[in-house]
Amino acid sequence: MKVLVTGGAGFIGQHIVQRYLHSNDEVILFDHDPLNKNLPKEILENVEIIKGDILDSSSVANAIKGCDIAYHLAALVGVNAYATNPVLTMETEEKGLQNICHHALNEGCEKIIYPSSSAVYGNVHVEDLLDEDLEVAPNSNYGVAKRFNELYLQSQYKQNGLQSVALRIFNVYGPGQDNRLVIPRFITKALNNEKLIIFGNGHQTRDFPFIHDVVECAVRSALNISGHQIVNVSCGKDYSIRELAEKIIKLTNSSSTVVTKLTPENRTSFEVERCIGSNTKIKKLTGYQPNTSLDDGLRLTIESFIS
Repeated sequence: MKVLVTGGAGFIGQHIVQRYLHSNDEVILFDHDPLNKNLPKEILENVEIIKGDILDSSSVANAIKGCDIAYHLAALVGVNAYATNPVLTMETEEKGLQNICHHALNEGCEKIIYPSSSAVYGNVHVEDLLDEDLEVAPNSNYGVAKRFNELYLQSQYKQNGLQSVALRIFNVYGPGQDNRLVIPRFITKALNNEKLIIFGNGHQTRDFPFIHDVVECAVRSALNISGHQIVNVSCGKDYSIRELAEKIIKLTNSSSTVVTKLTPENRTSFEVERCIGSNTKIKKLTGYQPNTSLDDGLRLTIESFIS
């Protein structure tokens, strides 16, 4: 099988590329800056690497030729990027996916796997877990862009028969993630015995699936899901940001302390009080659900920082 991974030099992208390498599949890694992201030797020596911009239609056409599946991961990363570059965030999401779908249809690529986000749920208030049947209400530019792309994929299947899976990934973490995201930022601070800064009161909760589980869900979705589907990739358990910080301090034997600050105004639309997702649907469709405990995942992530 020949697989395209856009944004393949990024965090999730590298893990998906390595997973397919271990299955002896042919992989095309497409990224705007692939050689400045510390790609491991295994990838550099065994993968065709194409440097290109996801917004450039001709570059996408070249990359997707002969591919059976495309994982479209190219995107801006981190709340700061979304908050300070709202137009570019939405343009990259929308135009990038349109390019992928257009050339997938032209080149006979059978399926698109797209990372949506729990951000599409916005501030939906439910007593139990967030599930895929809820009427979503995104309240950030990032969440709106992700929801638009879910609907776009649905239309492409209905109109053109292009199969797709939109993975509503919750707060993924793991080895190789950089400090634009909360867990690696906390780990770096804790290892240096520096203050861990939390915006708000720290009581807001998140669902943290480990990267190995996210990759397993993505690959199984590509193999087992037909048509067009939206599925959560979540643990079904949430932790407060303060709990997360305290766990990291304990696991790193750090002398760090937790400090709370007011949420910057340009980040307020990205903040929700509680975010925890049901994983019933993905287990039903793929036979798998995230199962790595937060403590185990944090230990593996911390080890990657100090090894």
